[in-house]
Amino acid sequence: GPSCGPYINPEVWFSFVAPSADVYVFDTNGSALTDTVLAVFGPCDANGEVVPQLLACDDDFGQQRYSRVDGFLEAGQEVCIAVAGHHLSEVGGIVLNVTRLGAPPPNDVCAEAVPVGAGQTRFATSFAARQQPVVGACPWGDFPVWFSFTAPADGLYKFETANPAPFLNL
Repeated sequence: GPSCGPYINPEVWFSFVAPSADVYVFDTNGSALTDTVLAVFGPCDANGEVVPQLLACDDDFGQQRYSRVDGFLEAGQEVCIAVAGHHLSEVGGIVLNVTRLGAPPPNDVCAEAVPVGAGQTRFATSFAARQQPVVGACPWGDFPVWFSFTAPADGLYKFETANPAPFLNL
């Protein structure tokens, strides 16, 4: 099985043929299983057997503990997707969402940071943010969104990144 996590439950298989060349997102957000593992393989053969070519695998890159894999597919390219529960004790329905990666938010680059003032709340999602390499001593993650803040006075300020709003799929 995939190397991205314990692959101990029986998996459910899906096949997908890309209708056009684009970046596609496969995720399990909304599944009854609360912790999933998702793997994308090369095309299935004529008998429905998977060709042993692991293209991508994830164990928790989606919302909460759901799985998510993003990748570019050519028009007509077929992939087989395996989804399993992370824990042997988990049972329940699986949801496989397939979407195209939307346009990136304008503030996914530092130069376009959204200003925020003291006492303000700003909402953003990094769902379609472009991947950026981690540089410097402050690791910000692979898909950041940026905000800027100018302190109005000397003092301590607190910044929270809690998720008070539900995640929006494109």
